[in-house]
Amino acid sequence: MKHLKILFLFVASTAFFTSCKKEKADINITPSMVQGMYEGKYGTGNNAPSSFYSFNVKENGVLEELNNSGMVVGTGTWTISGETFKGKYLTVFPTASYSVKATFDLTTDKLTGTWGYGDSETDGGKWFMNKE
Repeated sequence: MKHLKILFLFVASTAFFTSCKKEKADINITPSMVQGMYEGKYGTGNNAPSSFYSFNVKENGVLEELNNSGMVVGTGTWTISGETFKGKYLTVFPTASYSVKATFDLTTDKLTGTWGYGDSETDGGKWFMNKE
């Protein structure tokens, strides 16, 4: 009888702690959740982001870089997989290719990540943008 009580307490406590354990729910971020105008800052190398940076994340994977006047200065493509945002674009003048990678925070509509030259997503610096 004593063994049954111990076994019961063990099973009950295991069930209690297992049911209280919170697991991170899989987040299913859709492209429509990410689309929109973003504005923030970028930095080069290890410098903190301090220079103007803006994207228009459009439907069908179209990405536009905008200057501080709202004019399109670069065009390319973007994708979202889970919370990971990736983009690649070509600027008009001077002609240069850039790649970006960021985490999209659904609760704040913020992109935070790194950028790079050409196909590299990391050799340029850090950046962040908030959805407008």
